[in-house]
Amino acid sequence: MPTITKINAISPASVRKIRTAAYCRVSTDAEAQLNSLDNQKRHYENYIKANSEWEYAGLYFDEGLTGTKMENRSGLQDLLRACEQRKVDLIITKSISRFARNTAGCLKIVRKLRNMGIFIHFEREGIHTGSMDGELLLSVLSSLAESESVSLSENAKWSIRAKMEAGTYKLSQAPYGYVLADGSLVPIPEQADVVKRIYAEFIAGKGTNKIAQGLDADGIPPKKCSGNWSSCSIQNILVNEKYIGDSCLQKTVSYNFKRKVNCGEEDQIYIENNHPAIISRENFARAQEVLEQRRKSVNSAKGSLKYSKKYTLSGKIRCASCGKLFKRFSRPSKSCGQTVDWRCDTKRTYGAKACSMPFYQEESIHAAFVEAMRKLATDENVLLKSHIANLRSQDDGERERQISELENLIQCNAERAQNLTGFLSKGYLTPALFKEQMNELDIEAARHKEDKVALEMSDSSELHEAEKLHNLLAKNNIIAFDDGIFSEFVTNITVHANSEAIVHFKCGLDVNAPLIWFRRSKNGVVPGGIRQKPKFKGGENHHG
Repeated sequence: MPTITKINAISPASVRKIRTAAYCRVSTDAEAQLNSLDNQKRHYENYIKANSEWEYAGLYFDEGLTGTKMENRSGLQDLLRACEQRKVDLIITKSISRFARNTAGCLKIVRKLRNMGIFIHFEREGIHTGSMDGELLLSVLSSLAESESVSLSENAKWSIRAKMEAGTYKLSQAPYGYVLADGSLVPIPEQADVVKRIYAEFIAGKGTNKIAQGLDADGIPPKKCSGNWSSCSIQNILVNEKYIGDSCLQKTVSYNFKRKVNCGEEDQIYIENNHPAIISRENFARAQEVLEQRRKSVNSAKGSLKYSKKYTLSGKIRCASCGKLFKRFSRPSKSCGQTVDWRCDTKRTYGAKACSMPFYQEESIHAAFVEAMRKLATDENVLLKSHIANLRSQDDGERERQISELENLIQCNAERAQNLTGFLSKGYLTPALFKEQMNELDIEAARHKEDKVALEMSDSSELHEAEKLHNLLAKNNIIAFDDGIFSEFVTNITVHANSEAIVHFKCGLDVNAPLIWFRRSKNGVVPGGIRQKPKFKGGENHHG
C-alpha cells in the first residue's frame, strides 16, 4: 500500500529575511552636516524596517572625514568586516559619491562583495549590483563621483591658496624647534639650542651622519621621540627656511589625492619675517654654501640625498646578505699612494651585527668582471650561443602572446564603445559624457594599436644584448677591466661573503667569478689569492 505524507507549506515567517544594512556619510563635521547625518540614520532605519522581506542589520556611517581614502573611514571598514563575517546580505546607500570617491575603490568593493553574494543598492542612480549586466555603467557613474570629488578638492585648494596670498593662512604643523600657538610658530628654547648646535657643527665641517650620531649619543630625542636622528632629518633642518623666520608655503601639492613635492607645478608663496627666527640669515646662507659644495664634490643634483653614479661601479654592486648597495671608500697607502675598497652600506652604517659582509678591493671587482667575460668567451658555444638560441625561440612565442593580448584589448575596447552607444540611446548617459568617454576609448584603442605595431617590428632587448656581447667577444680578447664595456653590458654585480661574485649581464646571463685578494707593494698590485675577511687599519674617506 503506498505511503502518503503531507508536506506542510512554508509560512512566510519561516523564510529567512534579507539582512539589510545601510551606509551613510557626511564629509565635514559642521552642525548642518551632522543634522543631515541624523536624518539619514532615521530614514534608513525606518526604510529597512518597513520592508517585510528585509531584516535590519544595522546602520554604518562616517562623519567629519574625507571620503577620498577608504582606509580612513572606520564606518565603512566596520561594514566590510560585517560582510566578511556573513552578517549582511544587502547594503543600501544614497549614492556612489557617498559610498566611494574614486572608480577603482568602488569597483574593488563591488567585485569583492559580489563574490561573497552580497550586493549594493545605490538609491540615486537606481543601480542594484546583483542585477547588473556588466560593470560599465557603474564604472561610468563612479567616474562622475570621482570628478565631483576632484572638483571639491580643487575648490578647497583655491580657498587655501587665497588665504596664503592674503597672509591669513595658518600653519597646521610645526618643525622641530617650534610649537604651534594659534597658528603661529613659537620657538621651544631647549629644541632651539639643538637646532643652533646642528648648524654650528655642520658649518664647522661635521657631516650629517656624525651630527646625528652625536645627538643620539648625548641622549637628545628627535621630533619623533621613539626613533633616532638620521642624516636625512639633519639635512631637512639645514634646508628649512622656517629657522630664519620665513615661511615657504605650498612646498608640496596634491595630485589624484596623493601628495608630492612641488617642482614648479604650482605657485609657491614665500613670507619673510613670518615668525621668530632661531638661526641667523648669515649662518643659514653659510650652511647652504657648504651643502652646495658637498653636492658638487659628489656630483649630486640639488635636492637629492643620494650619491650620483660618479664612478663606474657606483650603484652596481649589491650585497647578497642584506640587499643594500656597496659604496666606495679610498684611503692612503704607504706602498702605492691610495687604495680603493667597496663596502656594504648597511655594515658601514650599523656595524657588523647588522651585516657581516666583508669589504672588497676595487681590483677584486674588476678581476671578477674580466673572469666572467673570459668564461663567456671560452664557453661561447655552450653558454652564450645556446642562450641566444633560447632567446630567439622564447622571443617568438612571447611576442605572439603579447600581440594576442593586445588584440583582445582592442576587441574589448570596441565592445565597450558599443555598450556606451547603447547607454546613450537608453538615456543613461548625456551626450557630453558619452563624447568624453568615447574620446578616452579612442585614445586607449590608438595606444593599443601602436603597441601592437611596435611589437610586430621590434626585437627582444635581451636577444639584442646577447648578440652584441657575442659580436664583441668574437672580435676582442678581454684581458683588462674596461669602464665602457662594463657599463654597456652589465646590469649589476652581487657579491657574497665567501669571496664570490655573480655578474648579471643585460642579456639575462648570470656568471659566477671569484673575488681575488690583491697584495700591494712598491712593485705594484699583484694577485694574492682568495681571502675571506679582508681587514685593514687606518683612516678612510667616503666617495660613494
